[in-house]
Order: sequence, then C-alpha cells, then structure tokens
Amino acid sequence: MFDLTSKQSFNDLNEWLNEIRGNCDENVKIIIVGNKKDLKDEKRIVDYDRAKNFADLNECKYIETSAKEKEAESIN
Repeated sequence: MFDLTSKQSFNDLNEWLNEIRGNCDENVKIIIVGNKKDLKDEKRIVDYDRAKNFADLNECKYIETSAKEKEAESIN
C-alpha cells in the first residue's frame, strides 16, 4: 500500500517489491494499493495511469482505496 498524496511513498514501492520477492515464493500474487483515493486532485501526487503502469510493468494487480470513505475497487 502507498499513499497517493506522497511521491516518496510511491517511490518506495520498488524497495517493497524487492523485499517481497526476496522473501516469498516466486508464485506470490502481489496487489498494489493506492490509498487516499478520497482526496481531490490538488492533493493527489500519483495519478491512476502512472500507478497502474507501474503495477503492470511489475506484473502486479492495482487498486485504489479510501480508508476514510471505506471504499475500495473490486479485484479482478
């Protein structure tokens, strides 16, 4: 999970993916979750397309959620 309003949080995903892949079975399924979907565009730093592209390049699923609004996308 990363914070959609934090560039650093998004940038840390590479390190977190390396940790997961270095410590888990090679067949592990990874879902990247962008949190704080409820915040408006002026506070959002990482747009959907950028995050989705990152997830696709790393063979991960991607969803966005809002803990505040208790909202999440379904995972297909």
